[in-house]
Parts: sequence; structure tokens; C-alpha cells
Amino acid sequence: MTTEQNPPASREGLVVTSHGATVQVEDESGQLWSCDLRRKVSKVVCGDRVAWEQVGEDAGVVVERLPRSSLLARPLASGRTRPVAANVSRIILVLAPEPAFHLRQLDGYLAGIEHQALNCCLFLNKTDLLGDSQRARLEQQLALYADIGYVVLSGSAKTDHGMDELDQHLNGQCTVLVGQSGVGKSSLIRHLAGEKQITVGSLSAATGLGRHTTSATTIYRLPCGGHIIDSPGIREFAAWPLRAGELGRGFVEFRAHLDQCRFRDCRHVDEPDCALQTAVDPGSTAPSRLDTYAARMAERAIDPARRKRRKNPAS
Repeated sequence: MTTEQNPPASREGLVVTSHGATVQVEDESGQLWSCDLRRKVSKVVCGDRVAWEQVGEDAGVVVERLPRSSLLARPLASGRTRPVAANVSRIILVLAPEPAFHLRQLDGYLAGIEHQALNCCLFLNKTDLLGDSQRARLEQQLALYADIGYVVLSGSAKTDHGMDELDQHLNGQCTVLVGQSGVGKSSLIRHLAGEKQITVGSLSAATGLGRHTTSATTIYRLPCGGHIIDSPGIREFAAWPLRAGELGRGFVEFRAHLDQCRFRDCRHVDEPDCALQTAVDPGSTAPSRLDTYAARMAERAIDPARRKRRKNPAS
């Protein structure tokens, strides 16, 4: 008499890090499992929720990628994008006194984040380095973004100042930190997630040969609730090659004016009866933000000519 064995029950898990056909999955108890992907399973990335089955003492197989609420990708030189993290709900754009940030650079970051329809919060790190006059100047600059509707926070990972308030904005969220090199993103992640968890995460991101993969995107649980994703591939969040219509809508306060111009194909740069240009005078649009937009539009006009010259150098 033969007895049929029931197939293993699938369980839900969180992809902590991905190495192509092999992923690290965290189960409901926090245990990590090395899982292979079934051939029929679509590509998974850090932050994906998956259904998986146990096939060994500490191994498993992913049988399904569950629906995503969002997908964060980064642009490639080819013009295509590469998925990096899934189910991200919030971006923290980290700034610092040193290296100094420029408003045009900040606007570029925000336009790219808005293009991906993600909630964004600004965090001024390293406030322990600020003198009174520099603090006042930076607070005045960032007040513009608070007026637009962005949450603007400040503090220091070194002194712990402002960390409790930052925790409140991370609670229940799946967050990614972005910003230029040197603003303290790694220090913030270590402070928020804890050194012990970072060490465990580093081990889980190691390859089968025991070499740590520093380019691996990894997710950590936060003591305050929620998760934070450390992704070297999107830390810098390079400017997105947005089309003209996408670029304008990347500036949130522009949106109410974009369809109110005299001409339907208005570029909002130097055309007559442009509703966006007119909005600068009453104060609903900051001149500095419009300057950034115009500069980006000018870059768009130059880039096609450069590509054509590269393709036909003799012309």
C-alpha cells in the first residue's frame, strides 16, 4: 500500500537580497533562507514579497512573485531602466552642509522621484557641523520645499539629534535613502537599523564563495517599524532622462499650470501666454525651480545634437 505525500505548503516571505537566480528570503519569524527561483517565476528584486517552499534545512524554492505596490528602477546609459527595489513607499533625500548641495541638483533629484510616483521627504544631515549663519541660510533655502508640500527634517546621525522625528516618518514604510556621495547615508542606515543587523545583512549578501558583494541591494527591518533598503545602485539617484511632459510634472507645483497655456505644445520656456511663466509673478512658482526646469529643457535640446554628431562624426 502506497501513501501519497502532500506537496510542501508554500509560505510568504520577503526578498532580503537577490543574486540573479538565487535570493535570500526572510520568513515570518525573521529566519533567512537561501532560495532558488523556479523557471516560471518572474525576476525578483530586493523588497519583493514571494511565495516559497522549503526544500532543505535552510533552503527553499520561490514559486511565485506576489503583486508589487511599486518598483524602483535606475536609468542606464542605454536609455533603458534596471529594477532595483520593489514595494518602496518612501524616499528620504539626504542633504548635508558638506558636501554642499545646489538647488538645481536638488530639483533634479525630486523630479526623478516624482516621476516614479513615490513619497519623498528631505532630511538635512550633519547639522552638528552648522554655525548659526549657515543654519539660517540652509533653513531659508529648504523652506521653499516645505512650502511646496515636502516634509523637511534635520538632524545628525552622529549626535542623535532629530533621529526620533525621522523614525516617526519611517514607521510602517519601506524606505530608500538617496543623495550625493558623502552626505552620510551609510551612517544613517547603520544608526537606524543597528550595527548588529547590518552585520547579519552583510553576511546574507555574501556569495556562495564567501566574498561579500558590496553592490548587493539589501533590506533591513527597523526597530521603529518598517524597513529600510540600502542600495548602492540607487544611492546617487542620477538624473532621469525625462521627456518634456514628464519633466514638467516632476515639479509638483507646476502641475496646476501645465495645461493652462495658450499653446497646447507649450514648452514653458519662452512661449507667449505661458501659464507657468505667469505663475512666477504671483509667487505660486519659485523662480529658482523654473530656472532648473529651463536648464533641463535646454539640456534636452543639446543632447540629440550630440548623439547625432557621435553617430555621424564627419558631418
